[in-house]
Parts: sequence; structure tokens; C-alpha cells
Amino acid sequence: MSTPTFDAQTGRPSPYTGGPHDPLQPRPASERKGLAITALVLGIVALLGCWIPFLNIGSALLGLVGVVLGIIAIVQASRGNAGGRGMALTGTILSAVAVVLAVAISIATYAFVSTTVQDRSEVITQSLDEAGVDEDTIEAPTPGEGANTDDTDGETPGATAVDVELFLQQRISEVKLLRESGDLWEQIPDDEFNRTAVSAYLYLMTDMELATRFGVDEQTADEYVERARHLEELLMAQEPLGSSIDLTFEDGVFRYDGDTGEGGYVEEQ
Repeated sequence: MSTPTFDAQTGRPSPYTGGPHDPLQPRPASERKGLAITALVLGIVALLGCWIPFLNIGSALLGLVGVVLGIIAIVQASRGNAGGRGMALTGTILSAVAVVLAVAISIATYAFVSTTVQDRSEVITQSLDEAGVDEDTIEAPTPGEGANTDDTDGETPGATAVDVELFLQQRISEVKLLRESGDLWEQIPDDEFNRTAVSAYLYLMTDMELATRFGVDEQTADEYVERARHLEELLMAQEPLGSSIDLTFEDGVFRYDGDTGEGGYVEEQ
């Protein structure tokens, strides 16, 4: 604490000229570390959050802000206008690392999810081969019956999505082979009605098969099995399939009336 001085003539205290701890004086530059501290905090938070898929997009944004603030703090400290150069440098490095990791992890996650969805059927087939199971021997799962029969309640689980997906793939492949080889037309007449019905059948079956790749519950899986069987029965009986289709392509339109069985592919003029 500084000692006040007195005027020699009046005996009154002299005006206070201030000292090193005068609250009215601006703080020294070395004590101004706000930006450096902020950059360091942002860098730490961004680095902790960059490992979480999908949410790490926010971490990347925090990291970018941390890099900007850190660079500004470093420049100010270099000019002597602020302190905390070490904290600013650390915050900038952490923020930059967090941005790079967040982007890399996001790209890897997207690639993994895309590959999993697109190649799931190949993975399932490979797993069956490694287990010694022949995919061609897989039959349609019976509704209310599944591959796993162990149930503590004495009830039999329903068909699984994997079972139904393999069954639908098998039926689609078989009908395509029969159509291409001509054997299908030995079972039903080769006319416009049946050719249109086969195209509609394959579309409806493929639509269900794609849905199973994203996962369906047991009830939906059972419904798909019943519908697939019913569609094949209608096809072989030369009756309308009951579901209408309207597809637009670049060079034409495919329509199918589920009630009458009429339709076909019409090229655009």
C-alpha cells in the first residue's frame, strides 16, 4: 500500500498520482488473456467432441472458431498488446487437430454406413458361405416360425428380416432365370398380359427386398412372406396382382393396373 504525500505549504495531502495497483489505470498487456483462454477452452471442447459420429460436426465448427480466435490472440501477444501467447498457441493447435479429426471421422462414418447398406446382401451371403450354409437351400420362413426356436415363454419367434431378405432374393433370381431361359413361358402363356405381370411381380418383390435391408420387425417380415407367396400364386394363375404401379423413366413410363392386370411400358414420343 502506498503512503500519501502532503503539500509542504498547506499541509494537505497531495493529489494521488496513482501507483502500480491503481484500479483506474488500464491493466498491463500481459494480463489481458481473454482471447487466449477462449481459444484454449474451445480447442479442448472441440477435441473431446470430435470423436462422436454425426455430433462431431458441431465440434468442427467450434474448432474453426478456436483456430480464428487463437490466431488473433497470438498476433496480439506478439505485438505486446495482450498476453497468454502459450495458451493461444495451444488452443490453436488443439482446435486445428479437432477440425481435422472431426472431418476424417465424419467421412469414415459416412463411407462405412453407405458401404454397409449397399453391400449388406454380399456380407450376408459371405457369412452363410463361411458357416457352410447353402443359400439355395433356404426356403421361405413360415410366419410364426424363425431360425431361433429358444424362447422362455414357449412361443416360437417370427421370421427375421435376414430370413425374408434371402427368401425374396432367391425368388426374384429364380423368376428372372425362368423368364430369360424361356422356361417360365412353358408354365404360363407368353403374351403381353403375362409379360407385364412378370415385370410388375419383380418390381413388387424387389421393393419388399430392399425394405428388409433397412430392418423390419417380425410382424412385417411375416407379412412380406405371405404377400410374396400370394403374388406368386396370382402370377402363376394369370390373375391381376392387386397392386398398381406407375414408374416414370427417362425414355418412357411403366404402368400396371393391379385390379385389371392391364398396362405395360410406353415410350415417350
